[in-house]
This record gives sequence, structure tokens and C-alpha cells, in this order.
Amino acid sequence: MENFSPKEIINLESPVNGIKCKEAWEQLDQKEKLYCYYFFKACWEGSMICWFQRSYESPALFVLLNLIFSQDIAKLKETALEKVSEEDWNKFLAYSAGVFNNCGNYRSFGDTKFVPEIPQEKFWEIAQISLNYEIHKGKFVDLII
Repeated sequence: MENFSPKEIINLESPVNGIKCKEAWEQLDQKEKLYCYYFFKACWEGSMICWFQRSYESPALFVLLNLIFSQDIAKLKETALEKVSEEDWNKFLAYSAGVFNNCGNYRSFGDTKFVPEIPQEKFWEIAQISLNYEIHKGKFVDLII
């Protein structure tokens, strides 16, 4: 019997919002800032287990997407739009945001897997234009294939 898992995509209308905390941060004293910093570090390190619990491929997605997005996003977009359409770029962003939000490629509230709405070839094209691609080419190939 085959394992069945419903699959869906991340809706392009899903909002991605920044967190504006500069004003609040500036009101903290040094001790409170250190408390916040170390609390954040503990949360970040603790969240790593979620990637391994979510799915077999989730840790690889984490590494791959971090490599792709560890550069100026505006430059990445500009270069990507030379190879893919604006719609494909937006679908790639939506998928990536969903992966980061859920610590993997399954929704955090259930057993529903979501997949990129763009073809594998387009996903690969965007990965290849990343500045880290030339540096970590072997790792990219291992992660995607």
C-alpha cells in the first residue's frame, strides 16, 4: 500500500510581513537586550529539531534555501528575473516563505505537504543564479538531486 499524503501549494496571496521592533528594542537596557538575544538564540537552536521531525527532505531544504537567500534579495530577484518570469519568482518566494515558516515542507498544523508551484527546472534556474552556487556547486547538486 502506497503512503498517501495530500499535497498543496502555498497561495501567492499569503502575506509576508516584516517585524518592526527598532523602537521597542531601543527602550531596553543592556541587560534586557542580552536576555532577548540569548532567548532568541535558544529558540533558534531549539527549532532545528523541527526541521528533522517535519520530513526527510526538510533539513536539506533549510540548507539549500539559506544558501540561496544569503545574499542581497534585490540583486537575487534582479538576476532571477533575467531567467524566469515574475510569476515564477513570486511562486518561488511563496514556497520558500512557507518552508521557513513551517520549519519544513509540511504545514505545521497537520500532515499536509506543500510543494513548489513552479516546475523543477525553474526552481533549479533560480538556485543556480545564487551567488553561493559557484562556491557550493557540489552541495547544491547533492541537495536538489
